[in-house]
Amino acid sequence: MVEIQDGHSLVDKGPYRYVRHPAYTGGLFAILGLSVLAHSLLSVVSALILTTLTYILRIRREEELISAFGEEYLRMSWRKKRLIPLVF
Repeated sequence: MVEIQDGHSLVDKGPYRYVRHPAYTGGLFAILGLSVLAHSLLSVVSALILTTLTYILRIRREEELISAFGEEYLRMSWRKKRLIPLVF
């Protein structure tokens, strides 16, 4: 759940200049990397699908950010992908 507190502002620096949810991106690549280390194609495919679906469901909660930051968040969301730069 997103918790917005007084004084919060949108961050547009560091990894946030590329994607809106860099922690999820890092988690996705970490889980995918561990699956590759397991030397199992089934592990890689299932980890990729399940992790992506889970993150997509969580990311859909962006309505809370839109209500807190309004037009500023919408403009940022049009410029940046959610998880993977230039892809999604």
